[in-house]
Amino acid sequence: MLEVPNEVERIRGLLSEGRKEEALKASEDFIEQIDRITMSHEAARKYYAWNAYCTVLTSLQRVEEAISACNTAIDLAPEKWSAMNNRGTAKYVGGLLDEALTDYQAALSMVDEKNSRVRDTIMHNISLVEGRR
Repeated sequence: MLEVPNEVERIRGLLSEGRKEEALKASEDFIEQIDRITMSHEAARKYYAWNAYCTVLTSLQRVEEAISACNTAIDLAPEKWSAMNNRGTAKYVGGLLDEALTDYQAALSMVDEKNSRVRDTIMHNISLVEGRR
């Protein structure tokens, strides 16, 4: 997790404190900053910015925008599981259960078998979908 930018940690903190509008502003500012100063080959920072934005939009129930933000993150780093998982959550919030399940399963397939913490989180998400179907 050391590669996660400080801005993302700040956004996560704001969300965990329930300060969603501040998190939204921080994530939009981060994307604007990234677009302004990041070189085209520096996809990692862009990925984290868009993935954080997806999370914030999902928390605000802005599902279509969240899915779009996650799609951008996935396009930037298709090998990373987090945006796929977050897109699943956006779809779950939007009631798109079959699509959410597909994303969660794809995210799970990206995580190393030894990473039980992440795998348990994704499996929990899968069980939420299955319980709601």
